[in-house]
Amino acid sequence: MIFDKNQTEFSSKNHKAVWQCAVQILPKEISLSEKIKGLMDADLFESCRQMREFMLDTLQSIYEDADYYDINPQAYLRFWFDLVDIARHSGEIVDNCLVISFAKWGKNNAKAGKNKWNALFS
Repeated sequence: MIFDKNQTEFSSKNHKAVWQCAVQILPKEISLSEKIKGLMDADLFESCRQMREFMLDTLQSIYEDADYYDINPQAYLRFWFDLVDIARHSGEIVDNCLVISFAKWGKNNAKAGKNKWNALFS
């Protein structure tokens, strides 16, 4: 699904909320300056593409059944961006995969407060 930035009508508030998130996730070709793109190696550039694809696929799934999910998409995206940030600072590469230990995840949640992710669900 391609989220149309010119869309003006939505069948529910949940559909509109998901759409608002999706249209803000720009491709790296648009969102990154030439200087930054020049500093990125091919693997990092590809990981950005994969992350965007994952986020849009997830939002598409939520959009297609938005009333079932009844999820706050902004909080959902914030969760993933925070997760990526945690992985960047404390993740480890194991068998070519980025891994975050439960202990490190738990420490981060303790710092953020136990209820940080409660906003995820409406």
